[in-house]
Amino acid sequence: MSSFTTCSSVDEFSPLQPVFPNLSPSEEMSVLIARIAELNRAKTIEPSVASSEASGQDGYAIFPNLSPSEEMSVLIARIAELYRAKTIEPSVASSEVFGQDGYGMNDDQFNLDEEEEDEQQEESKTPTKDVSADHLKAILERIGEIEKQQQQQTKAAEERFSQLQNDQKKILEKVSEIEKQTQKKVFLKFQENCWDAFACNKYIEIIGDKSLIVRHKRPSGLWYSVFAKYPIVLNKHLSDFFYYKISVQKKEKNWVMFGFAVKQQLNKLDGPIYCAKGTYAYENYGQIWINGKGKARNAQYSYDVGDIVGIGVNSATRQIIFTKNGLRLDTSGLVDPSFSDASEERFSQLQNDQKKLEKEQKQLQKENIVSEDHLKAILERIGEIEKQQQQQTKAFLQSQNDQKKILENILSEMEKQIQKKVLLKFQENCWDSFACHNELKIIGDKSLFVNYKGPSGWRSVFAKYPIVLNKHLSDFFYYKISVQKKEKNWPISFGFAVKQQTNLDRAIRCEIGTYAYENYGQIWINGEGKGTNAEYSYSVGDTVGIGVHLTSRQMIFTKNGLRLDTSDFLVDPSFADGSLNPFVTLLSFGDKIEANFGPNFKFDLETL
Repeated sequence: MSSFTTCSSVDEFSPLQPVFPNLSPSEEMSVLIARIAELNRAKTIEPSVASSEASGQDGYAIFPNLSPSEEMSVLIARIAELYRAKTIEPSVASSEVFGQDGYGMNDDQFNLDEEEEDEQQEESKTPTKDVSADHLKAILERIGEIEKQQQQQTKAAEERFSQLQNDQKKILEKVSEIEKQTQKKVFLKFQENCWDAFACNKYIEIIGDKSLIVRHKRPSGLWYSVFAKYPIVLNKHLSDFFYYKISVQKKEKNWVMFGFAVKQQLNKLDGPIYCAKGTYAYENYGQIWINGKGKARNAQYSYDVGDIVGIGVNSATRQIIFTKNGLRLDTSGLVDPSFSDASEERFSQLQNDQKKLEKEQKQLQKENIVSEDHLKAILERIGEIEKQQQQQTKAFLQSQNDQKKILENILSEMEKQIQKKVLLKFQENCWDSFACHNELKIIGDKSLFVNYKGPSGWRSVFAKYPIVLNKHLSDFFYYKISVQKKEKNWPISFGFAVKQQTNLDRAIRCEIGTYAYENYGQIWINGEGKGTNAEYSYSVGDTVGIGVHLTSRQMIFTKNGLRLDTSDFLVDPSFADGSLNPFVTLLSFGDKIEANFGPNFKFDLETL
């Protein structure tokens, strides 16, 4: 086509004037139709590609100075004129197609031989199809509508895939949220359990290095209970079964019970727990308790000294299991659907969401089958999106396989975040009137003074807030007292102790879990005296303090602003997950002390 002569400007063109004067009308029409098809095809691809395609493969354009749409309008007008010319007499058509004066035809072309004239007369007798410019325009408009519909479908496909990506992102966010909410329970699942000293009645003694033996140490036949340190986690994705057992080593009289219960019911450590809602227990007289309701006793199920009995639960079926000396009891009908864990329901919901997403993906693939010729670029983008989805799905499945490791990492991160919410460390402390012997009087607007107002005897008071053994909150905890008044040379002791397990009318310094500084110059570590040093003694006018480094667990003792040489004294690691409360114990009538819980001290804590 590069050999054709083209028009340089649309202003030079008239539909009655031939575009290619050296071609016959049929040849000219073929060229024009081919060019229009080329322009029409170029409209269905991207603009950058269309610009190249509209100019032809060799850069050819009939009207180089026109845009593709302007050029198409001109060509359509010329084709319409050529079609109209075919519907009239050949001699007239020749004149009208090529101009009123016959412009564009060689003189030899007007001298037709007899054979050509006969053929022309035969053609004039054959009816021709009347194709008007309006008809051609309507066809092209229909083609434009189809192309517009295809573009809309393409845009809809892009939007649908974008929505699919957003849904995928939301599901992944939901997975992350579920992991954060269940991580603590899941993490505890993998820790070695034992009896909890902070959820134990004071008349029950926990024995052994691993805290697995408990003993009733009071002669009366009252109910006393103890809980394990960690709860069970009912999640079939982690473990299908949870079970533990006890062996009766010694029994004087009355009941023995064990099982599962809600730990928050700590106010029932001195009463029967088996009949509380949420309790599943096995009684030594052969009675089973399900959700606080007793079943009929069975003498064959009873147990005594020397027997080993157990209780468990199948996390998938919620079936409660009981055993005696290695044999399972016939309790197959004891199933409680309410015995569930919230994380199980959330995980099930997550699976349903994933199935819904996969179904939508398949449906989307069926609805968006488009022409490869017209949507090549779009299909490439869809391929990239599908590849990203496959990578995301693979990452999601991998995260499920590595769930334990991921949850442990999240737990570590959450522990750092939780530290910001724990305010006890930074609350202004004072003596607690609800943990104070009635013969001690708390004085002052800030409740920092304590005065002994009763007859002589051991009398104690605890601070309102405990210290928090958490290295993420602060590296050091410290407080001090000043002796305001002292009638007799009788003991005064202060320090840290377990608030929930201590009587207020006893010498707290010798209790397990107590760390104290006595006025005779004696240090007490975990209830054990470490000898007396006269240089460490204190009396009226002295200010003495006690503290602990939370990272190293090093105990600190001070007298009048100077640190004592007590580098060998450490807090027992068994109190890592609990809390200790400041306390003071007075013995003599008239004794008076003042406490300073900080944070303002006359010396720098960092130097201690």
